[in-house]
Amino acid sequence: QEYKYNSGITYKDSQGNDQKGAYTYVYKYGDQTVDPFTGGVLHITTTGHGTDIFGNSTTTTTWIDQTVIKGKLVTTWTKSKTDSTDILGNSTVSWSETNYNYKWKLKGSDAEVPEGTKDAFYVLDTVTTKSWSTGTDLYGGSWHTDPYTITQEYKYNSGITYKDSQGND
Repeated sequence: QEYKYNSGITYKDSQGNDQKGAYTYVYKYGDQTVDPFTGGVLHITTTGHGTDIFGNSTTTTTWIDQTVIKGKLVTTWTKSKTDSTDILGNSTVSWSETNYNYKWKLKGSDAEVPEGTKDAFYVLDTVTTKSWSTGTDLYGGSWHTDPYTITQEYKYNSGITYKDSQGND
């Protein structure tokens, strides 16, 4: 985040008086800048490297989309690719892609409401992950796995009462 003082902003304080000037901020990643008041998406890429006990390398690249919703960063999509080679020279590429789907809902309800509805929360609705692999062996053969998908669904359940560590509802 990068903070800046903006003398051109006018707002009303808690007593209803006009005030001038405020600190504002933007989200930055590389050459991307997103203003949290107008929204947008940051496209992030990370890479990690490793070596097993036999000296074989592994590289994982992860792509992440973070969308600004009401000034906050929310992860909406990720994809990872891991390239590895084993001691026999066989290569494997493993993929995983996850979509995070959110909806606006009111507390105590599973019904979706329009964005901007008073007292609405932006909550997870589903998280869907798809995974698959491909590879080649030392002799030029190749293989692949059929993708599989796992979906988590988030629903409101009025029949459950949660208690805190002191036993309070």
